[in-house]
Amino acid sequence: AALSEAARQEDKWQYWQARALTETGQPQQAAAIFQAIAAHRGFYAFLAADYLRQDIQLNHRPVTATEREVGALEKSSAFQVIDELLAIDRKSEAVGQWRHAIADLDNRQLQVAAKLAQDRQWPSMAIFTLAKAQHWDDMELRFPLWFNNQIQSNAGRNQLDPALVFALIRQESAFDEFAGSPAGAIGLMQVMPKTARQIAGELRQDWNNDFNLLNPDINIRYGSYYFKKVLDQFGGHFVLAAAAYNAGANRIKQWLPKDQDLPADIWIETIPYKETRGYVSSVLMYALIYQQRLNRHSLKTGDLLRAINPG
Repeated sequence: AALSEAARQEDKWQYWQARALTETGQPQQAAAIFQAIAAHRGFYAFLAADYLRQDIQLNHRPVTATEREVGALEKSSAFQVIDELLAIDRKSEAVGQWRHAIADLDNRQLQVAAKLAQDRQWPSMAIFTLAKAQHWDDMELRFPLWFNNQIQSNAGRNQLDPALVFALIRQESAFDEFAGSPAGAIGLMQVMPKTARQIAGELRQDWNNDFNLLNPDINIRYGSYYFKKVLDQFGGHFVLAAAAYNAGANRIKQWLPKDQDLPADIWIETIPYKETRGYVSSVLMYALIYQQRLNRHSLKTGDLLRAINPG
């Protein structure tokens, strides 16, 4: 089941209590706490499952919607306008109309609307609408496999696990190809135009328009290439690469331990920037969720969470 914020915090404190018990020679007491947490879905639950060498639990509970419920929304004038805008490829206008259309819906109607967005092949709006309904347990709606062909081919080209690329897109843009940031990052993988121009030079490709990054094919190609560069820069360490993708490589180097190895879970917990701390834990969690969604078994939590070496 979905966890409230209070319950998520409880998982966090329980996890660290269990970790302390493992460090003080009380493994049985630690295992009992880890076992309770591992039944949940979340960052600390997945860490607990790794300690126990167990599979993570997704606790998938799909949204169901009857034809009558879907039909009632589809026939409303607000949703008909949305369909007309989508039909003529005016998606950015349709976004504003969608947000207006769902503003007064109750939670049940919001769940139906999320299914409607999925049917319209609009994953970003399905994710947004389901979050507004506070329904966290439909793994197919929340973690779609959209742009699968582009992700698989670019992951292969860059020797990346596709679950990592899916996780980055889910965190960076929630599959909104038109996403933009105040800093100027663009598209699915939130690539900076300056970075894109640099990559174009390395790939010996022409670059004449930063709005090329709104094209999913180009964005995924450049974003995957860039993440692979960052991953190589940090010796294939996923946690460090994810942190650098968010906060910049120079900052991460300043945060490395000075004298001795540090367990990755402790390093994540002590990242000075709250945003980056949340980013890294989310991307790690999403990568493990996407591995299950893709029916893959190549990623191991322990491999992703290798100890952090001194800088």
